[in-house]
Amino acid sequence: MAGIDLIHDYMRFLAQKNYSMHTIKNYSNTLENFLRTLRVPVDWVTQVQVREYIKDLWDRGLKPKTINCN
Repeated sequence: MAGIDLIHDYMRFLAQKNYSMHTIKNYSNTLENFLRTLRVPVDWVTQVQVREYIKDLWDRGLKPKTINCN
């Protein structure tokens, strides 16, 4: 399943759980940003890619709270 399909499925799940539209949109944007950084298919993501993404956020000067949300 493509990354964007996974995001849409997750957004529907959150809507069914009555998450606010604001929260759903924020989660969607965060996931899309992460997927754009990947150099491998989403099914192949490992801790290495996640750590690289976190390091990139840190290198961009984001605050710890923002990084944790991502």
